[in-house]
Amino acid sequence: MKINLASSFFESLNDIRIYHTWWYRTYETIFRDVPQFFKNIWIFRKEIYEFRDWQYSFNLGLFKKSLEQTVKRLEKGHEEDRSRNKKIQAINRSIEILKNIIEDNYTELAESKLGYEVVSNLDFEEIPERDEDGGKLYQLKPLDDETEKANKQIFDLSHKLEKEEWDELWNIFKGQDYTTFKKYDGENQDESYDLFINQFDGSGLKGWWD
Repeated sequence: MKINLASSFFESLNDIRIYHTWWYRTYETIFRDVPQFFKNIWIFRKEIYEFRDWQYSFNLGLFKKSLEQTVKRLEKGHEEDRSRNKKIQAINRSIEILKNIIEDNYTELAESKLGYEVVSNLDFEEIPERDEDGGKLYQLKPLDDETEKANKQIFDLSHKLEKEEWDELWNIFKGQDYTTFKKYDGENQDESYDLFINQFDGSGLKGWWD
């Protein structure tokens, strides 16, 4: 059997060869990579300026900014709308959680859910004891039992929300186990995709690309 190769095949091979030449790589560096480098510096300028290597929240800040860029790309991307929109929703939820972690918003979230706020007491009262020189000593006025109990409820809920969102964040990044999805046993590709997309929730960091 004689096999005839289309001219487009050889043209594609020639394009691949060109991409690996030194002069094309130089062109790519000057006109694409270097401009993209300065664009990245501008996009991440706030995160780079504030970055410190001694606290994990700065790492999360860089990652949050990168996800914001990814979701912008997906919003005007070429992927089929149903899967694309689910991915956008999952990424936006990840960004929201990262913002809560970075800004430590969980006390405020707990206050909002419970309908009351933490009561802080900065009033001092004199105590009978004296220091070595006979000077007066003071202590913070204790809160009443009801207020202490309310504060504890807020802080307990705050820690619970923080843990739940941390676990949720990594579950979003991990994504679903496709082996647990209901399988389509027909031959219609549209029906097969419909079945998949109805089970897909947009999670899975490895699938967030355009």
